[in-house]
Amino acid sequence: MKTNHSAVDTPLPFLALANHAALPPGRRFGPWRVRSRMLLWCRGGRGTVTVDGAEHEMRPGHYLILPWDHTIRYCAGKGAVWRLGGAHVIPHLSRTAPAVFEVSHVRPDAPPLLPGRADAPCPGLEGVRGGSFARARALESLAEYAVAWFVRGPEAAGARTLGGLLLAEMGRAAAEAGESAQGLPGALRRMTVEVERRLLGPLRVADLARAGRCSPATVTRLFRRWFGRAPLRWILERRLDRAAELLAETDLTIAEVGRRVGVPDPFYFSRLFRRLRGVTASAHRQRARML
Repeated sequence: MKTNHSAVDTPLPFLALANHAALPPGRRFGPWRVRSRMLLWCRGGRGTVTVDGAEHEMRPGHYLILPWDHTIRYCAGKGAVWRLGGAHVIPHLSRTAPAVFEVSHVRPDAPPLLPGRADAPCPGLEGVRGGSFARARALESLAEYAVAWFVRGPEAAGARTLGGLLLAEMGRAAAEAGESAQGLPGALRRMTVEVERRLLGPLRVADLARAGRCSPATVTRLFRRWFGRAPLRWILERRLDRAAELLAETDLTIAEVGRRVGVPDPFYFSRLFRRLRGVTASAHRQRARML
């Protein structure tokens, strides 16, 4: 019987793992050597990842696309649980290799543990790529779907379909971003640091302009380009992101949570939370504590 070598050698992407993780404040994990093309995104809190020796800061809504056979170390920030999502795509799983739904995390000098897995050319995904989900909504939706699909129970055919879709969407997002893992522009980075520092108090566009050492018009342009939001709307959403974390992770009253994020009127905070998050603060707390 004649073997069809072209069919055998065709790269077959495979989604080997997709999950959410919560890292306690101040904890460090790794370094690990990981043989996958990984999509890593921040869902809450903040921290840094060091990929192949280069450090990258991650805040809510940011993502990184990591290359095949990367080495990674995680360092969670202080003050809140660092919530992450991850999806590991194997660009080529041999047709004879078993569909194993896991990814080896080994010492940097250790050999690979799972045979039949290999990289494949992925144009536009050379090195580490990064961006904001505000400019890549399809990638965010697909990534979160992949996690939900894994929770339901993965199977080989679906893993191949999702692996191919994720690789394609990562390439599209990287091309549209037009940016490598240099991350946010310096001015915008300084402004986001100022927002985190002053979540408790009032903030105006003029305050951000001073922090970013730029004009108010540049503030608005940068926020709309990178986050898809006006500056004050982004600040409000960041306050409610922090409120959602406090509701889930502490026993503070709803009024106390509002004060912690700079909204001292408990009635206004409750209305605001429900309007922007689509659920009451008390319902969010109850859902977050259900296993």
